Amino acid sequence: MMSKIARVPSSVLLVFTACVSLLGSDFGFEKSDVAVQTPGPGRRVWESPVEFSNISAIRVLNDGRILVVDAREKSIQLLSREGILVKSIGRLGRGPGEFARPRIAVALAGDSTLFGDTELRRFSLFGPSFSLSSTVAYPVLTTGTGPDADTQSDGEGRLFFSSVTPSLAGASSSTSLLRFNRKTSRVDTIAELRSSKQFQMPPPTMASGKPFMSLIVPFSPQDGWALLSGGRVALVRANPYAIELLDRNGKVTATMKLQNPNIRVSSAELAAISPITLQDSVPKVKPPFVPGQIVVADGDDIWIQTTSPRDADFVSYDIVTVSTSLVRRLLLQPNTRVLRVTNQHIYTARVDEDGFHRLSMYER
Repeated sequence: MMSKIARVPSSVLLVFTACVSLLGSDFGFEKSDVAVQTPGPGRRVWESPVEFSNISAIRVLNDGRILVVDAREKSIQLLSREGILVKSIGRLGRGPGEFARPRIAVALAGDSTLFGDTELRRFSLFGPSFSLSSTVAYPVLTTGTGPDADTQSDGEGRLFFSSVTPSLAGASSSTSLLRFNRKTSRVDTIAELRSSKQFQMPPPTMASGKPFMSLIVPFSPQDGWALLSGGRVALVRANPYAIELLDRNGKVTATMKLQNPNIRVSSAELAAISPITLQDSVPKVKPPFVPGQIVVADGDDIWIQTTSPRDADFVSYDIVTVSTSLVRRLLLQPNTRVLRVTNQHIYTARVDEDGFHRLSMYER
């Protein structure tokens, strides 16, 4: 496999790899290594002076302004297209137009935005003038959690989100990808996703009557997903590492195998896991990608944050163009993640030395 990573000064945030590897594909392409000269992302246009505590979601408006959801501060901020704070949207509270724990920002037509509050369990629809238009309760589910930060919307305003059904003693939790029709309140299941492995921690003494404690096994693989145009879905499978394309009815139409980075769990990472009895359940190799860090760019390229070695001085992304079975590699500085990719810009969040989240915009 051909591979070449350009080295640039540390002041430059983003670096593209000039190579692609296909381990196999069902898109009609033969197995091969495909070299691609990928254009650089261009200069950093700005880094916002606003210090966020925990950016859980952003929404880029048609004129370039940005809505930023800060889950820790329980706030929604409107930034100018230059990243300058303009004003706050809504306020802390439990009444109409107020928020207790906002974590979701779903883009709808006409610059309307649907904000989800995981504590109040409701969506608040704000129009382009940033005034409250309506409120919709979270769907009632017989089992499983409700919408969270991964909630996305198709062109018809239907909401897609993953729902986790907690495990019982001796069993693993399950995750379903659900679709919620806000007009009819109907919920249907699109696909089943692999959940993280569970470890059942017994009570100090069986005679105590206390229940088993269920712990997530660190570095256990779990599936991800992303919503594409036309209501199609891309399932990102962890084992083996692959993408399954689903049509709007949930039928698998194509499968693309990807190269697993095969990053081993280091002895230091293993030693840091507590309790010690949990360490025996930890896999020797990390999963291929980081859960929850999948972004769909305008044009349907899928950006997947892959796992990295413990002491790596970079964060890596696989950029998958499903229409051509093309895979590229993107490197970022540590503590950086991609939030949104438009036709012209890349928006990232970087955790600085003080623990604040710094929003930046780069030319694509």
